[in-house]
Amino acid sequence: PGVRAYVTGAAPLVTDQFEVGRQGTLKTTLITLGVIALMLFSLYRRLTTVFLVIFTVMIELTASRGVVAVLANAGIIELSTYSTNLLTLLVIAAGTDYAIFILGRYHEARHTGHDRVTAFETMYRGTSHIILGSGLTIAGAVFCLTFTRLPYFQSLGIPAATGVLVAVVAALTLAPALLSIGRHFGLFEPARAMRTRGWRRI
Repeated sequence: PGVRAYVTGAAPLVTDQFEVGRQGTLKTTLITLGVIALMLFSLYRRLTTVFLVIFTVMIELTASRGVVAVLANAGIIELSTYSTNLLTLLVIAAGTDYAIFILGRYHEARHTGHDRVTAFETMYRGTSHIILGSGLTIAGAVFCLTFTRLPYFQSLGIPAATGVLVAVVAALTLAPALLSIGRHFGLFEPARAMRTRGWRRI
């Protein structure tokens, strides 16, 4: 009793890095989601819309991290503290972006007089190829990090690309499914008229 042991070397260093990285990722995720929630509320003015967008993004994030974790645990890919942090931020950003694409196109169709079913079909035809192209571009760009010489960058490529691909699949399936369910209850109806002239000037 009273004896303290201190360890050093590669193993405890990596353990400490992962622990600090996990805490930093959690803090960053909460701050990012808070900022996104405020932005979405100022844009859509409906708590149900904000909640469902955040819910969709969190499901995408959980799925992406889960797939990457399974692949890393099986020894198929390598992970580092930096790759998990980048994966989290990329998936949150991409998931929010795709949700805004989907909602924006749906609202636009509703404003032009389409009924809910037609607006949904118009939204999916108008956004699916954009989401797919955007997601593949991001995934391809971060995958190129695997060709660098520094292990710091090499470890970022495959996990981040895999996470973005999972987010794209979720954006093309989960987000439209939630929109399809929510539109029956009027959860995603636009709360105010669109003001496109000012945005076009900007």
